[in-house]
Amino acid sequence: MHDKESRQKNLSREGTREEWDARRKFPCFTERFVLIQRIYCILMENVVKYIQILKLGGRLRKRTGSVGEGNSVETSVLVLNASYEAINICNMRRALKMVFKGTAQTEEASEAVIHSPSAVMHVPHVIRLVNYVNVPRSVVKFSRKNVLVRDRHRCQYCRQEFPTALLTLDHVVPLSRGGTTTWENVVTACKKCNNKKGNRLVSESKMWLERQPKTPSILTYLQLNRSGSYHGRGYHPSWKKYLYLNHDYSG
Repeated sequence: MHDKESRQKNLSREGTREEWDARRKFPCFTERFVLIQRIYCILMENVVKYIQILKLGGRLRKRTGSVGEGNSVETSVLVLNASYEAINICNMRRALKMVFKGTAQTEEASEAVIHSPSAVMHVPHVIRLVNYVNVPRSVVKFSRKNVLVRDRHRCQYCRQEFPTALLTLDHVVPLSRGGTTTWENVVTACKKCNNKKGNRLVSESKMWLERQPKTPSILTYLQLNRSGSYHGRGYHPSWKKYLYLNHDYSG
């Protein structure tokens, strides 16, 4: 019995010696194992974070109302570049995901909060990218549809809102009198006002414009067109200092 126990102890010692010999011969094995373990932990953290983002999206869909309400996931959020230049407009769901992932940070927020599994975030009105993104300058294309969007489907003479089919485009300075088809010389007009003004100048017809026409900024156009309303629904007062827009065209 004593001999058997001693042999087992010797075998265990030999096994221990073999393990230490292997570690001395292959020191990189342990380092690689530790490295693989670290990579695995990082991957699992990212997977957990991604799952949390998906859950956040689900919670937003369940907790928020329909489009147009103040707490809607489609509520517009202004996106700033790292240089504080306004570059885009996105919905609240997209903005919260960008903030959660760390690609953007909140600059202006409301008192309302959204609860995720690991954090509580205020609903943002304005977010700013952490890293600068090179964005080419965009220009709004001149077209009948875009003029109607700019003027919010309102006749610029009688100030009334009409369906698209009942609206026309009017040249403030008629083409026959040297006018051009540009943003600065074309306005939305109802058929009645267009016929009444005819081939006359504004001063001659005594029909005064609601506002002077001008080229809209890309962000003004995006907001008016995206909102689904021509009254600028979704525009928040906190945007104004970042957009530097004329109040008449910012809603």
